[in-house]
Amino acid sequence: MSLLHFIALTTARASYNCSTTSPVGLASLWWSGTSNMLSNIVSGFLINTQSTLCATPVTPDDQTFSVWGIIYTRSLQFYLPGALDAHAKGELHSVNMASEKWLDAFTRGGENIQALATLRDMECHIANLEDNVCKVSNSTSLCVSVAIYHTWIRVATALSYVIQMQYGDRCTNPPRHSKKELISSFEQQVCSFLSSAMDATGNRRRAIVNVWAWAFTGITRKHGESVVDALECSGCVLLMDVREHMAESRLGLVDLLVS
Repeated sequence: MSLLHFIALTTARASYNCSTTSPVGLASLWWSGTSNMLSNIVSGFLINTQSTLCATPVTPDDQTFSVWGIIYTRSLQFYLPGALDAHAKGELHSVNMASEKWLDAFTRGGENIQALATLRDMECHIANLEDNVCKVSNSTSLCVSVAIYHTWIRVATALSYVIQMQYGDRCTNPPRHSKKELISSFEQQVCSFLSSAMDATGNRRRAIVNVWAWAFTGITRKHGESVVDALECSGCVLLMDVREHMAESRLGLVDLLVS
């Protein structure tokens, strides 16, 4: 294993300590959720613009990012009275706050290092939320919704890592690595998450497979089949499930909406 691969693998598997989370009430959650959604509606188009500027061999096509519509539609149920306990509300509140910070860092300032750090914090909180909801709640729909959200944030984190690796702090910098090196680092990120999600079952597992298949399909539409075909995760059944799902040609956003 090269030093580059070792760094990517270590980063992907590192334990991240979330920023402090305190339980919040429903009113505070509604406020942060509404603010986050409005920020994404107002500035969301800038994500595609910045993604084009920060192009990498694993950047999906623009259509792929329409998954945010599904995520926010399904997330509405989190804000219903009694849907989440106080701790889960606190984690979702932290996710909302981190999401706005990421949007500002990535689209307005082009600050790749800060964007990646914010995504790591966001991922940490949403992983805690998924753990809480899928263990405490009796609602399969809530569990699947947060699993979809968490998985897409992991996709975004993997893409952000490759962007930061290629351009450093700003995408106006000249590229620094070869296509092969970038795809290899993306592979390490993918394998790390899929390996950690191996114990997921039922609809939750299908949701994880659907999201990665959606992301891979977007990469394939933009760059051809060679990028996704090159990804290998030794002994990872989930990657095989993702490829099987893609091969069956039954993938669409509806799969995520009705999971």
